[in-house]
Amino acid sequence: MQTIRIVLAIDTPTIRAAVAEFIDICPGLALAGQAGTGAKAFAEAVVEKPDLVLVESPPDSATTTAKTGPQIFAQLTKQHCPEVKIVLLTAETNSRLAASIAASALDGVVSMRDLPVQLILLIEALFFGRPRDGVTAGAVA
Repeated sequence: MQTIRIVLAIDTPTIRAAVAEFIDICPGLALAGQAGTGAKAFAEAVVEKPDLVLVESPPDSATTTAKTGPQIFAQLTKQHCPEVKIVLLTAETNSRLAASIAASALDGVVSMRDLPVQLILLIEALFFGRPRDGVTAGAVA
């Protein structure tokens, strides 16, 4: 079985710890690195060459910076690591957010509310070619 190596780019320490714990208990997933800032996450991605980077959306997603920050991070990271998949972890998903993800370098979006199930389904779709039928609307680009 292929092990999916994941870097966490999550600035909220409690969320980062919870996601890291989830990854540690999931067979086939391995934590390749963690970072609390975009710059550190970029460095982790370039050095570790993970399969997936899970990046947290800032809490105030109404601002331009909150919307574009993860997208800029994804574009820069993919310039140096084109094969890496980048998924946005956000407080909520909606069709407008899904449309903006589709137009960016991000490979998908997962709601924190549905994190365990949606992340596993998205990983299966991105890495194992499984259909995205089980992923709710707006959860992937």
